[in-house]
Amino acid sequence: MLNHNDDQSDFIIDPKLEVRNPELSEFLSYYTKQRGDRKFPGRSDIQPRDIVPLLPWIHMYNVENSDTFNIRLIGTEIAALLPPNSAPGSALALLPSPLYRRLQRGLETVLQLRAPIRSVSERSVLTARDFTGVESVFAPLSSNETDIDIIIAMTIFSKG
Repeated sequence: MLNHNDDQSDFIIDPKLEVRNPELSEFLSYYTKQRGDRKFPGRSDIQPRDIVPLLPWIHMYNVENSDTFNIRLIGTEIAALLPPNSAPGSALALLPSPLYRRLQRGLETVLQLRAPIRSVSERSVLTARDFTGVESVFAPLSSNETDIDIIIAMTIFSKG
């Protein structure tokens, strides 16, 4: 279920990464450790066995070009909330407009800044379940340490 109000005024991009949620802090610490001295870690540096408790909230996107993304992976907690056309391999643009616009904005900001970002909103566009707000971290991955070809994200929903 989606909230079809396209107002994005409460959707905040935070490049300072002032993460509130402890699981998101754990994800960001893991990402930073895997990156080491490099600008970006590669996909092969992210080992699911190292972050098993976080996997249900992880989602990944292939970067096709600077404004086109395909869904690569969706954790079970995220997938349970999304429409059926959000399977891995699907174009991000197939998602309902409010959700697409928020994800697109987060992904594009990672490409522009070439760095991880946090997004937060006190109002989720997903109205199903018993949560209201949402906090996410989006982080770049690179197969050649120069070009961002995958963006990994983690999203946690808050109860309000």
